[in-house]
Amino acid sequence: MSILIHIYFSKLCCRTDIRKLQSKISSLGYNVNLYRKSNGGIGCDNGYYVSVSHTINFSALAISNQPLGVDIESIKKTKLPLADTIFTLAEKERLMHTYEFATEYMKIFTAKEAYLKFKGIGILNPLSEIETTSKCNISQDIVPIKHYYVNGSLILAVCGQGLVSFRNQTKLKFNTI
Repeated sequence: MSILIHIYFSKLCCRTDIRKLQSKISSLGYNVNLYRKSNGGIGCDNGYYVSVSHTINFSALAISNQPLGVDIESIKKTKLPLADTIFTLAEKERLMHTYEFATEYMKIFTAKEAYLKFKGIGILNPLSEIETTSKCNISQDIVPIKHYYVNGSLILAVCGQGLVSFRNQTKLKFNTI
């Protein structure tokens, strides 16, 4: 599996204009044909898979030759709720016993978001139906998740079946728009 991830220090304008995203990917050297899927996600029919995520002032764009999902979120230092619709009982227990509550909270949350993008299903059910450990598990569907710390204040989660050899083949680039 080969993955190229670009982190942008501003938001990509792709939620409404898929042509701008296609142009950005083309400028990276990829010949892609993007389209909007019925669930609102982004599809690509040239043998590549694309996943995009946004948070305040940052974007993550991932391109791979296998299905993947990414999510990038800011690590908020405020007291975050342990919502029943987000966390399983095991995850709540893990959060209650962690020193870095905000970081662990966002690691679990981004893993779930990246998994949903990987599966192409969006948030149709409560996030508490997804159990995370070092992998996500829905109905025995085990998928590896990798986390990266970005710029000291963000967490990036990448989800995909081919992540076993992910470490040696990932290119993480930081850009300004």
